Amino acid sequence: MTPQELKEEKAKAKRQAYLQSIGKGGIVDAGPMQARIRELRDLKDVPLQRIAERTGLALQLVRWHYRGQNYSRKTPLRTCRWATANAVLTATFTSADAPLVKATGTTRRLQALIAAGFCLRWLAAETGRDVRHIHRFVHRNEHVSRRFAKQVAHLYEKYADVEPLAVGEPSRAIAYAKAVACKHGWAPVSAWDDDTIDDPAAIPEWTGSCGTERGYQIHRRESITLCPPCRTAHSAYNAKHSRTRRSTQTTGSVRDPAWHEQCLARSEREFNPVT
Repeated sequence: MTPQELKEEKAKAKRQAYLQSIGKGGIVDAGPMQARIRELRDLKDVPLQRIAERTGLALQLVRWHYRGQNYSRKTPLRTCRWATANAVLTATFTSADAPLVKATGTTRRLQALIAAGFCLRWLAAETGRDVRHIHRFVHRNEHVSRRFAKQVAHLYEKYADVEPLAVGEPSRAIAYAKAVACKHGWAPVSAWDDDTIDDPAAIPEWTGSCGTERGYQIHRRESITLCPPCRTAHSAYNAKHSRTRRSTQTTGSVRDPAWHEQCLARSEREFNPVT
């Protein structure tokens, strides 16, 4: 190393030490910065590409910190340079930075219109999209453009209470659309409220008690398509009561001799009914 290079190295080291002493340099904890990236990506729908552009960081670096792992070395990322963290934590973002939004509400609205009898071809014509695109959006595409989400919301509001026959849909296409929706268990318009249809945590209310055993019984009694929350609730109900019955039988057979007498009496009544 030449004297000039040695001098520059010492000057650089002194500057780094000074910046680190005032909290503006060196290596820092990457946790707050990674949390900020995940908040922008997962909660505000800002693409990683836009985060990289706003912060001046490499897209690959932003991806690594979003996942918390250096994929080239296969090691967790727990620290970063102060300048990197500062670039992310001080950058400002607006709604214009999120051209994509979660597809939850759009998917549910399209599925509800299909359940009402509107076929994919009609939905594609009304939105100016290809049938294949509508098919992908119906089957749980993760994100859609803000413009398309507004377009579908307007379409849903306009035709939610309209009969497909009134807009020229053939009866055969209506029957097929309803059969597809029934096969996949897609919720109809009546199962959603305007304040819940966009909420990923919300479930459709087919019965007024969906997600409970009572909802499952209403589904069966009224011959309503069984929704996933009620199917799950019924499975949990059966599992719980199955354990209770096994526990009761075990307790009765081992600790309660009267239980055998009750079983014998019940069998006697079943096999020798009073005439």
